[in-house]
Amino acid sequence: MLLGKVASVLGQFLKFVQEGNEIELKLAYATLSLCQKTASQMNDWYWWWWMECIRLVITEFNKNCLWTQLNLMMQEINASEMVSTYIKANYKRNNPVVELWRTQIESLDAINDPKRRSFCLSIPTSGGKTRVAELAILRFLLDHADDLNAKCVYIAPLRKLAHEVEQTLLPIFSKVTSNPIAVSSFYGGQELDIVDKERLTESRILIVTPEKLDGMLRYNPDMHSQIRLVIADEGHMIGDESSRGYKYRMLLERLIYLLRIKPIASDLNRSRLLLVSGVLPNANEFAGLIAGDASSLVHINWCPSDEPLIAQWTWNGQNLVTSNNLCAHLLYFNPSMSEYLQ
Repeated sequence: MLLGKVASVLGQFLKFVQEGNEIELKLAYATLSLCQKTASQMNDWYWWWWMECIRLVITEFNKNCLWTQLNLMMQEINASEMVSTYIKANYKRNNPVVELWRTQIESLDAINDPKRRSFCLSIPTSGGKTRVAELAILRFLLDHADDLNAKCVYIAPLRKLAHEVEQTLLPIFSKVTSNPIAVSSFYGGQELDIVDKERLTESRILIVTPEKLDGMLRYNPDMHSQIRLVIADEGHMIGDESSRGYKYRMLLERLIYLLRIKPIASDLNRSRLLLVSGVLPNANEFAGLIAGDASSLVHINWCPSDEPLIAQWTWNGQNLVTSNNLCAHLLYFNPSMSEYLQ
């Protein structure tokens, strides 16, 4: 009987994962609670612990999953379908994304800031910066759903990086916008050919190298009036003393002037700039440069573990004893688990 109920719980949980239906999640919790009560009355602690572990997994997933973390976006007028499509598209990646990391969750407040202020993002390498930029693009699409001419410009200083970003964003936002060329990349020098001009008109998310963006602005001086979001990747490069670093900085300062990034104002039609970097020793100064406010900064030192940690846990009658520092690592990663490890 209990085995069948556990299977029912997993089925309800999977329905929540697929569609974000909170009713299914509540049913799963109710069924688990009833089963645990039954197992306790039968003194069947083996099954009780199995169901407790399932409950903990479901609770942790629910806290970090896309449905929960993007719920505020989904509740906005006419936003439900677009956000739902974005979440389901993440499931179809080569490496499916079903939940957000700590860095991405803590960045959501800045992304959804009511004044849509520009900000600087400083997260260690491999800490989830691209996903934060992706969420900022989703925010842009929701804010300007009725303005098909509004554009997001993603500046990738290196051609290889631009290609990687395109491969990441295209499968997602081509589905979200129902436009197969919603994301287009532009490399090379300052010249624009016929294909570039056509894609520039039809695409909403432009992935560009600094040189190419400079050429676009010169070719079409009115283009800046269409730009509503600028994402400047590898932002620390503007401090590089090489010619590329100087050119990148001059381009950003030009955009800040053209797009009226400063002063900060609560105007949703105002453009915003997100400067992204994994190495910002003076992050507050960068935030002041792009937003006019040193506090417009999301600075997080956390990053996922570089390698699996293996340990043996032994219960000594009072505490869990581990063979290495895995227990401390888990408590840092998820402080809420501490109540179960006492």
